Amino acid sequence: MAESGNPVHNEIAPGAVISGDVVLTGSVVGGIHNYHFTSGRSAPFEVPNISMAQAEEFYETARRLEFEWEVEVPFAEIRELLHAAARAGHVDAMAKYGLIVEGRLQAMLSGREADPATLDVDGALRWYTRSAHLGSPAGALYLGRIYEEHFGNPADALKWYAKAADAGVAAARSRHDGLRRRLELGLGHLAGKKAFSTASTPRTGRTPMPPRTDFDRWIATEWDNSEPKAIAFCLGQLAETCGGPHGEWGVLAEPEQVALVKHFSALHPTLITLPGVAFEYHQGIGEGNLRDFAARLLSGQVPDPHDLAPVWARQKREGRVSTTQFFYTVELTVDDFDHFTSVLDNIVDLLRAEASADPVRREYQLKIALIHQELRHRRESAVPAATGRGTWEFFPLFTPEQLQDVLALADRCATDAAAPADSQAFWARFAAALRAAPAQPFS
Repeated sequence: MAESGNPVHNEIAPGAVISGDVVLTGSVVGGIHNYHFTSGRSAPFEVPNISMAQAEEFYETARRLEFEWEVEVPFAEIRELLHAAARAGHVDAMAKYGLIVEGRLQAMLSGREADPATLDVDGALRWYTRSAHLGSPAGALYLGRIYEEHFGNPADALKWYAKAADAGVAAARSRHDGLRRRLELGLGHLAGKKAFSTASTPRTGRTPMPPRTDFDRWIATEWDNSEPKAIAFCLGQLAETCGGPHGEWGVLAEPEQVALVKHFSALHPTLITLPGVAFEYHQGIGEGNLRDFAARLLSGQVPDPHDLAPVWARQKREGRVSTTQFFYTVELTVDDFDHFTSVLDNIVDLLRAEASADPVRREYQLKIALIHQELRHRRESAVPAATGRGTWEFFPLFTPEQLQDVLALADRCATDAAAPADSQAFWARFAAALRAAPAQPFS
């Protein structure tokens, strides 16, 4: 990047680490940093206490980099600049970084349409929510879009569109007025987007035929009568669980992937249970065995998929299927959070050997493994808590049943008379943080 103007000295010394990856290699010149990006991936929370002025500079530099490029979009630089600014409290950077987490900014900068099946709406939602509540018009616009297109909630969408429109965001005004007019005309949701829960059923003059098979009922009740939507979600979750495009899933040819998705979808997971069912299904096949299993399916050897997911089969049979999820804002120190995830990891290992022979232990092992996976997944999206007590806000997505499982474990350990006092104190702190965590429903 060209240097121009008079040097402006920065409080961060050259060589400081930003968000674990970015290394400043020079002083600020003309308001723009020179950056070097390391190849390794470090743990989060290695963020210096940068000032809001520096966060603003990071944000403006990232915006310029979206347009000031000649050969290739410097996406890694943009991502790290926005991440650092967002975690320092810059509300518009939070909104912009949410676009990156969701996957929309990458698509836009690459000149392509975002693939709905690959978007990480869950991860982006927390950044949009925090940004919007802290007053960012962009965050309000993006949060309104999520409520409209992903949740099918036009009332909340209108509320957030209005906030952004009142701040002068033209795109928000267009969305607000268009949505309001569609509701007045009874037209409902946009084509290809989530159906509104308040929309009336179209009058066709004919009574629709009831679903005739379990598959038809699954598509109708869980996926808004959209088989492509069901398959897309099953494909995305199964691929992610099985290592993603650069892991075990990536070694499969397309016919092998199709065979696995078809076999897996016969389990009829719900949207909420999809991660857990995919996790158990992959465990049932065994890591490293995916290609051989796909070959068996293609050769006509098709086992009952429920044999690979017995916990899910039992939960369905007994009517114990989770129907709601919440984002919980849990305030903890990083040390307490990491200690808890480490303990869960040890519990999963201890249960793994004996779980296969005992269905109750198998279900408990699966529950703890999923909770552990969720906590690890959400660690990097944590932000400094506003209380100023050196704590961070973590945003796990749990069902109420999962939260109760975690609380039961914490309460048992907090009252274990045989445990050391510092261990009891840790579990008491953790249980208190969970009980104090605000919950936001996730549709």
